[in-house]
Amino acid sequence: MQTGLSNWVPYAYGEVLPIAPTNYQFEKTPTGYNLSMDGQGITGKLILDPDLHLREGVIETSQHIEITTKFVNAPNGLVLAESSTDTDHAGVARFTYTYQVVDGFQLPQHVGVTSEQNKMTLNYVLTDCKAQRGIIVNVAPPTKP
Repeated sequence: MQTGLSNWVPYAYGEVLPIAPTNYQFEKTPTGYNLSMDGQGITGKLILDPDLHLREGVIETSQHIEITTKFVNAPNGLVLAESSTDTDHAGVARFTYTYQVVDGFQLPQHVGVTSEQNKMTLNYVLTDCKAQRGIIVNVAPPTKP
């Protein structure tokens, strides 16, 4: 279960690109864009559709990683429906997701994980989910009478 959710989190938070300083170059193609990146400890090429949604890519860090994704429209915007990763050490892992709306958030309801190398498929259903919202505290100096 942890692996399935760990794969989902970067897409949900929009943290697919490296956080450290990285050089990026966009190239327009007939089917969208190629995004090349080169940074500290990471290089790669991502293939984006015309709306800049990630379709697939190859990333080189301390290991070789190939990724594919499929996003679909949902009531509150795009969600990750499928993805796969192929690494030198773990082989191909495929992930599938269906969603539920919890307190206005689109959260996974079903998570499927298939490992081709280990010849195993796991399916999880998340039930009784709750969303927790942060509290905003406004701090200001005291007002003078």
